[in-house]
Amino acid sequence: MQHAAEDTQAKIRHYAVGLLAKRDYAVQELQDKLSKKFSQESSALAQDFAKQTVAWLIELGYLNDANYCAMFVRSSIAKGRGRLRIEQELRQKQLSADLIDQALDEAEVDWFQLAYDVLVRKFGLPAQKTRREARQETGQQAEQEAGLEGEPTTEQDMKQKIKQIAKQKAKVIRYLQYRGFSSSQIYAALDQWQEAGDF
Repeated sequence: MQHAAEDTQAKIRHYAVGLLAKRDYAVQELQDKLSKKFSQESSALAQDFAKQTVAWLIELGYLNDANYCAMFVRSSIAKGRGRLRIEQELRQKQLSADLIDQALDEAEVDWFQLAYDVLVRKFGLPAQKTRREARQETGQQAEQEAGLEGEPTTEQDMKQKIKQIAKQKAKVIRYLQYRGFSSSQIYAALDQWQEAGDF
């Protein structure tokens, strides 16, 4: 019986170290993963060994929620995620609100600038036209000069442009909300983006 228990403990430790070799984990996240993986093996004993393994890894310094939280925040910012999304993902990993706030404050990021950078990275600057758009415009001008295209009314053109701008704004807003930026950050980025174009 003791030999089987030692095998189980060794197996759990080996599995946990293998997981940590691939990526970092929050304490509770690793605990849950170990509990789920070894739930079939003599339940109570395996659960105890899982808790002991987590405590052992914390003692060795391989598991640290504060370090994990700071690393996750830095990584998420580099991926262009906003504060709200980062907070949500860290809460799902069952990290404390204090640790999350501390990591986000220590990141010293300008969320307004990040929102604008993410917007430009995804949508480009509004004044920039692709070669295809430029060719289409040139083709439309040639058709108009040749009299092949009906004369569009100015009112129709304005309505079309307003509709197109509203669609584009809605798309930008949805995207930045999904990325985790607040309303004030989104609208500031949108204003800055529009100033760069000819809206």
